[in-house]
Amino acid sequence: MTSKKTPLYMKIANKLLADIQSGSLKGGEKLPTEYELADTFEVSRLTIRKALDYLIARNILIKQKNHGTFVVEQSKIQSGASGLAGFSEIIRNLGMTPSTKLIEMTEVFLPSEEIRIRLELEDKESVIFIKRVRYANETPLVIENLHIRKKYLGDITQVDFETESLFETIEQHILIGYSQQEISAELVSDSTAALLDIEKGSPILLVDTTTSSIQGEPLLIDLSYYRPDKYTFKNILKRNH
Repeated sequence: MTSKKTPLYMKIANKLLADIQSGSLKGGEKLPTEYELADTFEVSRLTIRKALDYLIARNILIKQKNHGTFVVEQSKIQSGASGLAGFSEIIRNLGMTPSTKLIEMTEVFLPSEEIRIRLELEDKESVIFIKRVRYANETPLVIENLHIRKKYLGDITQVDFETESLFETIEQHILIGYSQQEISAELVSDSTAALLDIEKGSPILLVDTTTSSIQGEPLLIDLSYYRPDKYTFKNILKRNH
C-alpha cells in the first residue's frame, strides 16, 4: 500500500502558515514576490501561486492589486459578542474554518463528587468525558475538557465529535438555555502548551463553564484553556436597583 504524498504547494503553504503562527511573518506584513518565493523554495511560480491561493482562500493571506500579497491581521476572536454559541458557530460567523482534534472520549461511571453535585446527577447516572483541541484556520485556540450527561447525547457511537456540533447534538434531546462562566488566569503546563503550540510557562485563560437547559437543568461542564493572544470574552453586566 503506497502512502499519499503531500503536494508540493501544500508543503509551501504549511511552511508559510507556520511562519505566520510563530510570528516570523506578522499581520499586515508584505510577502516577497512570487518570483522571489519561487527562488527561495526552488519551485515554479505556478506552485507558489497555488500555495498562496490556498492561504488566500482561508483568509490567512490577502492579495491587493498592484501592491502584492499580505498577511491578514487577525483580530482576537470574541466569545459572547453574539450571545451563547458553540465554538464552530463563532468561528464560521467570522468567515474562518473550524476544525477539531479528538484527544480522548470515555464514559465515566463513577464521576467525582464535584461533577455529581454540579450536574445534579441521578443515582448511577454516568457522564461522557471528552477532551479535544479546537482550531480556526488550522491554528489551535482552545483545549476543551467536557463532562456531559450521557442521556443528552444519545448513542455516542453515532456521533463524530471531530466534525459534528456538540450543541446541535445535545439539542436533539433538550434545548440549551444559558451558560455560567468563571474565568481565571494561570501559567500553562508543558502538555497544554504543546497542544496549543505556545511557549511553555506562558499565561493561559482557564474558563470553567456550566451549561444548562432552558428549564435550568445542568447539561455539561466545560473546563477549557484558551489562548489569550487569540481570544477575548465579552460580558454584559447589569446593575441591580
